[in-house]
Amino acid sequence: MPHAGDRQRRSTPPAGTAPALSILARRVRGFSKRADNRFGRLWVSTGMANLGDGLLLAGLPVVASTVTTSPVFISLVHVSVFGPMLLAALPSGVAADRNDRTKLMTRSNLVRAAGLAGLALTVATGQWVLAAVYLAGVLLGTLETLSDIAAQSAVPMIVPEAALAAANSRMIGTQQVANSAVGAPVGGALATLGTGWLLGVSAVLYAAAGLVSRTLGALTPGGGRERGGSVRRDVGEGFRFLWRHPALRPIGLTNGVTNLGNSAFFGVGVLFLIGPYGLPRGAYGLALALLAAGAVIGTVMSAWAVRRLGHRAVLLVGVTTNGATYALVGLLRSPVIAGISLVVLGAAGMLWNVTNRVLRQTLTPAAMLGRVSSVMRVLALSASPLGALSGGLAAERFGLSSVTAITTLCALASLVLVLRIPGPMLRYNLDRDHLGEDP
Repeated sequence: MPHAGDRQRRSTPPAGTAPALSILARRVRGFSKRADNRFGRLWVSTGMANLGDGLLLAGLPVVASTVTTSPVFISLVHVSVFGPMLLAALPSGVAADRNDRTKLMTRSNLVRAAGLAGLALTVATGQWVLAAVYLAGVLLGTLETLSDIAAQSAVPMIVPEAALAAANSRMIGTQQVANSAVGAPVGGALATLGTGWLLGVSAVLYAAAGLVSRTLGALTPGGGRERGGSVRRDVGEGFRFLWRHPALRPIGLTNGVTNLGNSAFFGVGVLFLIGPYGLPRGAYGLALALLAAGAVIGTVMSAWAVRRLGHRAVLLVGVTTNGATYALVGLLRSPVIAGISLVVLGAAGMLWNVTNRVLRQTLTPAAMLGRVSSVMRVLALSASPLGALSGGLAAERFGLSSVTAITTLCALASLVLVLRIPGPMLRYNLDRDHLGEDP
């Protein structure tokens, strides 16, 4: 069985570390304040790229709707993004483990910028608008996957282990804000101005992200040696490492099970609002906004929660809260309780995401992190269509309340999986020697 990592694990912090933790908190708050800080530049670069992602995710369907009202052609926008995203995951993990992660982030962003600029010039003539939308979706899905996996794998190379929770909470929180809170409304507004505006502004953001990431310097795993060989073999190594690992296997399976339940609920979520709750369709946007607000709260809480509660408690809070909030939303008919539940759901989901990523980064050797991250992503993405389909079929045959049964079963299964993780592997480790060290 592969070892949990290539570094020595340390024991729980001794009593009296409150001053040290205070020092750590001040240090991680200063990540973005130092111009020569590599994490700060990585954070800025991924933030700009995520904003470009958010603009396109919201704006491309709007642009398509100006050309066609066919549900099939509109739905193909979603397919053009998430189909390549799934297909690109495993090869992107191999690339992140073989090559300089800085180059991967830089080139993926600059290629997106060039491609979108070319598409913007093409649609300026009023021709091929729908084709340009689909091609932009393919660019987004394929290269966003490569860039994200490379960025996630780069974080533990430039951030001390003791500060990973704070660093990842900032990365994931920025992604949430850029994609949903800012990217969605701005992307929709740009799409109404014209396809060229949407594609052009996104291209500028990707170009800026690529130029900033270029300043990070070489981040090549395995002592700077770029590896070749069989992609299939490398993917198999990543899968076997995850599957044989006593902590990462249940975490990866929990990602898939949880995502199945999430997709089952939100696949028919709008029907809960206009049916049992009797609210207008426009309230669905407010529901998603509440979910995003909770996610932002979760990013703020995550580093504190890991320090105070430990990894095991945070994971358990995430999966149990997930099931409880879906039950409240699905079984009760109070809009106020449902709104509060969505905020709590967003916060709990973000606590899970941050802790999940920190554990993956600390328990996986640097040379395999890209592949393990890609396998995790495939497990989560593959469960989404299955969850949405199961939720739709259950609601059609047995009514909307049956969807709550699916989310409850998924929460119980997730709880069982988390409880099977060996306790010592989730013990909170804090290296006093790292306190006060700049990332």
